[in-house]
Amino acid sequence: MANEEKDMGYKQELNSTSLLIKWIFSFMKLKITELIDRLEVFILERIQIVTRKSKSTSKVDDILEEKVRSSLLLSVVILLIVVITRSTET
Repeated sequence: MANEEKDMGYKQELNSTSLLIKWIFSFMKLKITELIDRLEVFILERIQIVTRKSKSTSKVDDILEEKVRSSLLLSVVILLIVVITRSTET
């Protein structure tokens, strides 16, 4: 009888610990997602500011700029996917 009560207490403690860890990870995931979103907005704003100042006249420059912009956005999206996937696996 006493062993069963100890086992139940131990299982409840493990369950509450795992719930706490899940809550911490979900909170971290939320904050990391917000950080990545803010970083993406910041970077895109900076690119626009530089673009407005330079006003490239060459079509090659325009194509290169568009490729760099899309690569940067793709990198941020991939980073976001990796962070969310790893945080949900635990």
